[in-house]
Amino acid sequence: INVVTAVYEDEVGVPDIHAELTVSDDAMVDLIHPELTVIKECPEISKVGDTVQNTITIINGSADADLIIQSVVDTIAGELEGCDGVLAAGADCVINYDYVVQEGDPDPLVNTVVVTAGVANLPNILVAEDSCETDLVHPALDVTKECPPVSKAGDTVSNTVTITNTGDVDLVVQTVDDSLGGELEGCDGVLAVGA
Repeated sequence: INVVTAVYEDEVGVPDIHAELTVSDDAMVDLIHPELTVIKECPEISKVGDTVQNTITIINGSADADLIIQSVVDTIAGELEGCDGVLAAGADCVINYDYVVQEGDPDPLVNTVVVTAGVANLPNILVAEDSCETDLVHPALDVTKECPPVSKAGDTVSNTVTITNTGDVDLVVQTVDDSLGGELEGCDGVLAVGA
């Protein structure tokens, strides 16, 4: 609230007359509290060829100001739609999109979203951003089978199967099947990088 008061007095020097006039007026400005927040979510780990789900949540945290969403720009997906227009005080809006990890994507795959919004009936512009990153792994597996070069009927032949984790992430061996020996045991469980 802003009050102005004006006090007027009679002209100085007029004998025996003293008059004073006081006038005031006030004006009220409603102070609002705009608040824009954005949360970007993506998986912690992925690999080339995987479909990565991304979620953007735009939140109007204000209790008394509507926001007008002007743009939502994502470093991977570009400009996104779905939350354009008025976002009421206390409301949120969610955008989901999928991205297929490409060969040559940087590791980690950093993804940033920038949201620009105006305050309804005011010239103010708010900007909020958030990032998430996905660690790109490169799983790889090498299998070698060794057996004697020659044998005859009735001989017991020893075969050796070597499974090597040649990637950059631990693997979980689920099954090892051999055309002669069937399902083999001994390598079940976690196979560490380089093991």
